Amino acid sequence: MQWLQDITGKTGTSTRLQIYDWLKINVGKAYVEDAAGDVALVYTRENSYGTKFVQTYADGIWRDNLLSLPNCA
Repeated sequence: MQWLQDITGKTGTSTRLQIYDWLKINVGKAYVEDAAGDVALVYTRENSYGTKFVQTYADGIWRDNLLSLPNCA
C-alpha cells in the first residue's frame, strides 16, 4: 500500500500488516480521499480467522474499496 503524509509530503510503501500495526499500536489516523474530495477514515479490522486488515468506513458502511484505489502520485 502506498501512502502520503499530508504535513511533510513524504511518501512510502508499506505492507497491509505494517499499516495495520501503525494504526493499531501507534493509534495513528489514516484516510482516503476520492477525486470529489470525499473522505473515508481507515480502520483496523480482524476477521473470524484472525487475519488483520484495514478497511474504510463511510456513511455507516464498511467498504472494500481500498483495493481499487490508484497508487499515490
